Amino acid sequence: MTAGRSWLKGAFTLPSISISQKICTTDVRDIVTPQDYLAYLHDDTTGKISIAYRQGAEWIERTMTPAKAADTVVEWTGKFDSYVSMNHFKGRRRMENLATLRALWIDLDFHKLKRWEHWTAEGVWRIVVPEYLADARLPQPTAAIGSGRGLYLIWLFSPTPAQALPRWNACQKQIFESFRELGADRQALDATRVLRMVGTVNSRSGQKVQILGGDGYVWDFDALADEILPFTRVELHDLHVQRPIRTKDRKPTPRHYQSLQSLWMARLADINALITLRYPDGKVPTGERDSFIFLAGICMSWISSGDSQVLDQEIARFAQDHTPWPDREIRSRVSAVLKRTAMAGRGDTVEWQGRQVDPRYRLRTRTIIDWLGITDQEQRNMRTLIGSQEKRRRRGFNDTRQGYLTRHQQVRYKPWEQLGMSRATWYAVGKPMPEPAIESPDTADYS
Repeated sequence: MTAGRSWLKGAFTLPSISISQKICTTDVRDIVTPQDYLAYLHDDTTGKISIAYRQGAEWIERTMTPAKAADTVVEWTGKFDSYVSMNHFKGRRRMENLATLRALWIDLDFHKLKRWEHWTAEGVWRIVVPEYLADARLPQPTAAIGSGRGLYLIWLFSPTPAQALPRWNACQKQIFESFRELGADRQALDATRVLRMVGTVNSRSGQKVQILGGDGYVWDFDALADEILPFTRVELHDLHVQRPIRTKDRKPTPRHYQSLQSLWMARLADINALITLRYPDGKVPTGERDSFIFLAGICMSWISSGDSQVLDQEIARFAQDHTPWPDREIRSRVSAVLKRTAMAGRGDTVEWQGRQVDPRYRLRTRTIIDWLGITDQEQRNMRTLIGSQEKRRRRGFNDTRQGYLTRHQQVRYKPWEQLGMSRATWYAVGKPMPEPAIESPDTADYS
């Protein structure tokens, strides 16, 4: 049992927290304006965030540094339907531009459920949420925010690289499952999500978005994830050590690719890098759009946690950046990807080589390289979309096959054949070398 999970089911007392787990605290009830809220969420100056608002039917969004955004939202107090991203990006708010993770959250649309439809956000937070937190053994949220109709719970942590997205997604799923019966919104789990800004107004209800409570702590991400997930990082390490011992015949997964999400994130980054290399303006020409959009969609299907609606939004944003296609055209080109992602979200499987597997597309690196026609020179700018020749170059083997054979004389002369054994047997018995041939006195040349 990890620290912070010592309370009994049904008890509402806060768990004890060590200094190493929680690194910062503040009184969140003092945060009442958009400027205060934004400064609290994004107190560092690295990366960019998105701020947005609705004006009638129009969605207006801007991406900028936190400092510039803080100046922009000074006049947003009381503004209708205003939002801010939770995480940081390298550019526009896109999954492929994700730079650092900053928070976990859950959007509780309890008002949509008959049981809670007459409850206020304050009542749900004070009476209902503590019981759900205790039952799921989740830590107290950093802040609980009344969104005007529903309720947001947010857990802030120190800036964490985007490479932690697979574990971040696992935490989001765990929180969602814990609050499913309280109206948790499955569509609000993606890392690019924007949430309503404190100090603004929800136009549907006319109510102000405000902080209702929370312990104000900003966590270390690994410590927070250890609190939320069934296994801590140390326990997972122990499992990884013990599993090969229990199943000796299984080859261990290379550490760099322990997560499918990590692999597909790296592939998506390579696809973006390739577009930048070939087309500085970011616009993919006719004839190549299908391949780029379809492959990017496959990458995103593994990153978006099997949520087809989130995937639809992400693919649309990607395609809008690189093609002139309208939304209808985009969806028609990736309809198979969306369909398979929806199946995965429902838990459906398909049969492949006699076993049931995830229905989402899996492609070999070689297949992606061939589809996109990635040259040897372009592969030098890739992380994962590289062929065997580029792999050899990175390992320092730049010579030809003849050079390889020259450096490996024993392979060139095949000593196992001279000894009358197979190559495997030769290696097994310690790679013995045949005795050198001794010339007969009758044939020796003494000249």
